[in-house]
Amino acid sequence: MTRPKNATKTVLLVGSVLTGLLLSACGGADGGSVTPPVAGGTVSPSTAGESEAFATDPAATASTSSGTPALSGSALSSPATSEAAATDAVAATPQATTNATPRPPEYYESDPGVKVLRLHFLGAAKAVNARSLNIPELQRSATKEFLNHVAPLLRKEFGMKYPGPIPFTTRSVTTLAPDYKQVTYCVLDPGWLLNPKTGKPTGARQVTQLTARVKKFGSTWRIVEINSVGGTCAGVPIKEERFT
Repeated sequence: MTRPKNATKTVLLVGSVLTGLLLSACGGADGGSVTPPVAGGTVSPSTAGESEAFATDPAATASTSSGTPALSGSALSSPATSEAAATDAVAATPQATTNATPRPPEYYESDPGVKVLRLHFLGAAKAVNARSLNIPELQRSATKEFLNHVAPLLRKEFGMKYPGPIPFTTRSVTTLAPDYKQVTYCVLDPGWLLNPKTGKPTGARQVTQLTARVKKFGSTWRIVEINSVGGTCAGVPIKEERFT
């Protein structure tokens, strides 16, 4: 996916056109199982089509603010998708809470906000490898509006291959409301998407800091927006997992 340029609030996905957001190393449409990296699999970050419709729950439909999607690098970027009610409530509620002290990345893995991001990046990678947007993990992980922004970016990557789910490391999780969270994370994008003919990355390796806002619809958490917030990911390890 591509990283947004000069964006203060942009919806993003992961990959190389995507980073946005993101089958198997063998290229099959299944390739669903992921094998954790072997010991020493932690990687240090750099210093610095089809017309398938997404089938999402009606309740997970959020209104999208006007604006033209912007692409840059390898993560999807488009105008922030805002949930009017949730966003207004958050803006008027100063009691957002976050962890006061730094936590190890593993601490956040059980958080529903992080889980839905993992699901999304798995689904995005599968979609590109299968050359199909009809991937359950992708459709279950975000609102219909957000997925509509992601679709063009993913299609641009069809023909390329992701060796595994788009990797990221969580920096923090902020509770904005009981059913609304913000996840700040560092993602490897670009540098993960491969050219299947050469086996080499389609872009220079780069790790970028982003924030994702996720909302609970009924019993399901979905991504509402992903924003570029700047900041540095220097020294943040990125654990890579590969499809079997």
